[in-house]
Amino acid sequence: MARASSAATRLAADPAAAPAQGRPSSSSWLGSRLRGYENRMSELSLNWNSAKVKHGELTVELDGEASSEWKRSFADTVRLLGGGDWGRVRIKKQTVRVDGVAPGGEDKLRFFLDSVIEQANTTQRPPDEAENASENDGVSGVDEEMTERFRSFRSDDEQPSG
Repeated sequence: MARASSAATRLAADPAAAPAQGRPSSSSWLGSRLRGYENRMSELSLNWNSAKVKHGELTVELDGEASSEWKRSFADTVRLLGGGDWGRVRIKKQTVRVDGVAPGGEDKLRFFLDSVIEQANTTQRPPDEAENASENDGVSGVDEEMTERFRSFRSDDEQPSG
């Protein structure tokens, strides 16, 4: 009888906490649907305050925990984009490491790493989030900026095309 009494007390305090008959509560249903997306829900970023260069190697800690899938996406993106005026780019123990960093390439390397992080995050989003993020005919803010930059290269006598 004490068990029924405590359940009744909980329901009186919060009637919304009662599960619908024959179905699990919405919080347990939602929790079961979100399993597997824990690492995907919080996007990772670079903690630039932790950046350090020692003997030509840049180390920057990640804000967040990178899953093995996310690390694989990061590595694939690095490989596909190629490199720059630096050496190997990799993740080791939640830290991005870049060999062969030289003076003068800091801005370019930061842009490269931020782009790789953004792509890895996008790849790991659940499908409906990725679709919403790619609205506007698949053109992102970065794409729009680059489009405008490339269009600025045209000569004065060229007519803009749609």
